[in-house]
Amino acid sequence: MISDRELLQVIAECENGKPSLSNCEKLATFYTIYDHRNQSAVEQPKEPSVLIESDSEVARLLNGMEENKAWSLVMELIEAVQVLNPKLFRSFMEKLAE
Repeated sequence: MISDRELLQVIAECENGKPSLSNCEKLATFYTIYDHRNQSAVEQPKEPSVLIESDSEVARLLNGMEENKAWSLVMELIEAVQVLNPKLFRSFMEKLAE
């Protein structure tokens, strides 16, 4: 399948090419494909993924969030722990490395 980058490159080539009916038809087709692909990606909301299998309050809240936002908040908490309790942070990092 052609990537968006490749599609945009072909569109640019058609726009800079010799004006002709054939070229205009190709350009219209490429723009339609590009617009459709990008529109459908925007219109389809992501369902929240289950990040943690647990009944804890934290897990319930995280599992209802968009994944990038959840990870961002977790990283913010870990950075705070690193400053406030370095020993706990080192222990956590050792467990991650196992």
